[in-house]
Amino acid sequence: RNTMKFPKKQIAIFYIEKNKGEFLTNTSSKSIELNFPKDAFAHLEIVSKQKLTEFIQEFLKDKKIEPMQVYILLGKNSTFEKDISDISPSERHIEIQKFLDIVPFEEILSKVFKIQKKEKIMVVNKNFCQEIADIFNGEGFSISAITAVSILEEAMPKLKEKFELSTL
Repeated sequence: RNTMKFPKKQIAIFYIEKNKGEFLTNTSSKSIELNFPKDAFAHLEIVSKQKLTEFIQEFLKDKKIEPMQVYILLGKNSTFEKDISDISPSERHIEIQKFLDIVPFEEILSKVFKIQKKEKIMVVNKNFCQEIADIFNGEGFSISAITAVSILEEAMPKLKEKFELSTL
């Protein structure tokens, strides 16, 4: 784990939506978009770790982005989720397992979120999340969190009306 200290004002969001990303810092009003090359990342799967690493390293170098705290935010097309609020406790484990079995990743991370009166299971590609975190950590960045947009929208309903990175 990276234990470097950064000034509080240096914070970024790396938003990932399907095959592209957006990088936004709190010191800039405009995000920088990057489209993942298909030979590095496609269909929410890493095609080549080396090419993905080189691509992100080159992006950071070209845009002169210095190490800082980063929140990785996964868009709705980058996660799998299911509302499990109405499933009886006796059926919950079975239904969750059925859902996990249909997620098309080799390795997954899953978590049940309880927000207000809803319960959702969120599933992401473990290899992808770990690799993105490793790339940024390797460049001196500190990953503060990896979370999904839909979870933020449940916690902060105003985001549902108009989701923009700059509002975070």
